[in-house]
Amino acid sequence: MKAKLVLGVLLAALSVGAFAQAERQQTRKDVEAFFAKFDSYINAGNLNGLFTMFDPGYYSVDTQGKRTYFPQWKSMVTSMTKSTKDVKSKITVKNVQLQDKEAVAWIQQQIWYKVNSGGRWQAKTETTRWAEQLKMTGSGWKSSSSQQLMTNEPWSFKTNGN
Repeated sequence: MKAKLVLGVLLAALSVGAFAQAERQQTRKDVEAFFAKFDSYINAGNLNGLFTMFDPGYYSVDTQGKRTYFPQWKSMVTSMTKSTKDVKSKITVKNVQLQDKEAVAWIQQQIWYKVNSGGRWQAKTETTRWAEQLKMTGSGWKSSSSQQLMTNEPWSFKTNGN
């Protein structure tokens, strides 16, 4: 029992230490460029370009814990384009931590779009937060997983971003 408690405290201390680490500026620049490209694909309506930014094993987890794998996510995004238009995205990188050839980026995304509801186009705005796991591949960074975060809670670390 004592060993489990000590191990738990040690793991908690290590995870807090990860957030306390200073960002690597080059990694931040690379990750910001990754998400600028991500935004540009969305803003241009280029789904094929957007889909190249994901690892084939990608999955996302929403705030209720529902896991969606890349094929289903891709199908959902493609389907949404039939009832939306004028989609614009702006992602702000809040914090980046690098471990080996993987990085976690805490981001906030604002997205504006129009949705067809009852034959009328209605303007919508959403703000979401994500912890994005990125991995370095031979063709650059790829998103390997996304964990949606609550938007009404303060960031638990110094954000270094806007």
